[in-house]
Amino acid sequence: MAVFDTGPIDNRDAPRTTQLTIRLFNTGRMPAIAGVEAYHINPTGDGFASETLYVVELVSLNPFGTPGSSFTVDNVFAVLDVFGVRVITSGLGANDIAVTILEKGSDGQIIDKHVMEGELTQIEELLFAYVSNFISSTVSVINTASNTVIATLPAGAFPIGIAITPILLF
Repeated sequence: MAVFDTGPIDNRDAPRTTQLTIRLFNTGRMPAIAGVEAYHINPTGDGFASETLYVVELVSLNPFGTPGSSFTVDNVFAVLDVFGVRVITSGLGANDIAVTILEKGSDGQIIDKHVMEGELTQIEELLFAYVSNFISSTVSVINTASNTVIATLPAGAFPIGIAITPILLF
């Protein structure tokens, strides 16, 4: 599970944000579920006491490169003094979700942009497959996102399998 949160967005100064566009995109090879929340932070005294959810969406995101791998919530009300956006993801692809939030003014101009990415969205090695070629004594590296061979490596005499050991860096 991954949680993306803008934190409190102060909207008391000009130009004021009047609406939001919230975009989710699955950058990985596994499906995910995402809950989208827009919330108003209620002030009390000198600080903020609680938040009130005013938009809640639950969506399933298919793997990268397939229909349904992205989702957009448009024209979200944002004429509030302090608000925020939270996206909570789950499923096998929960850490592969990229979130973009656009703050827009009354005439539609973009005032601010928030880009949030999950932990695994930058690990490109997760999109590769390795295939041993017995006859040619090579190993093919395949980009599974585009289904193309991106490299052919020498492997020694007649490889019949591949063993891969992850390297853990601390």
